[in-house]
Amino acid sequence: MKHNYKLLLLALISITFICNQSKAQKEKFPSNLNKSTPLSKSDSIGLINLPKLSLPEEFKGPNAPLLPPIVDNSTNMYWRPVFAQQQYECGQASGIGLGFTYTMNRLRDLSSTSADNQYPPHFAFNWANGGNGYYGVSYFHSFEVLKQLGIPDVNTYGGMTIGTGDELGRIWMNGYDKYYEAMHNRLSEVYQIDVSTAEGIQTLKHWIDNYLEGSNVGGVANFYSNTPSAS
Repeated sequence: MKHNYKLLLLALISITFICNQSKAQKEKFPSNLNKSTPLSKSDSIGLINLPKLSLPEEFKGPNAPLLPPIVDNSTNMYWRPVFAQQQYECGQASGIGLGFTYTMNRLRDLSSTSADNQYPPHFAFNWANGGNGYYGVSYFHSFEVLKQLGIPDVNTYGGMTIGTGDELGRIWMNGYDKYYEAMHNRLSEVYQIDVSTAEGIQTLKHWIDNYLEGSNVGGVANFYSNTPSAS
């Protein structure tokens, strides 16, 4: 049985967001969503309620630790190999499939190459996709699911997704034992980093380089961005 780790920090940089859309998606999306769109009311509330991660005093001034010119955390064993998302769970693929997997395995010192140590984006995506999810699901909501319920690993869940075709996004994981296992993989808090200031950018850099604690292995961050769709 896995140990019940509840302390996990994920740094979030929140801007505006539109997923890259396929042709099928464009037919369902209103045309004005191809333009820059502000955060929705619910996402704005979610962002406001996230505590801000600030730069510790020891990382400020002339005696602050020096930052290297380049940091590539994808080269360590905590970074999950590339995978293809199955539906429109872009926020969950980034926030859970990559970010949560990396940070949990960094905490537990486990390799992210094993399905036993990987986490399926669709578990949280299903909680707010309306039975289809062509419009996507905010990872603000998904992180709340991980705080309250936890998340199973890929093997416990039954794969990256449950079902195929029209079944995608509509089938729930079944069995108390599986949900009990999910409880061992939970978030205690989610933080945001405001990168609109010079100090915020330094905070992000030190987070990625040394986890704001002088560690030899840094962290990863998730962000939403406005990406025009291809014509």
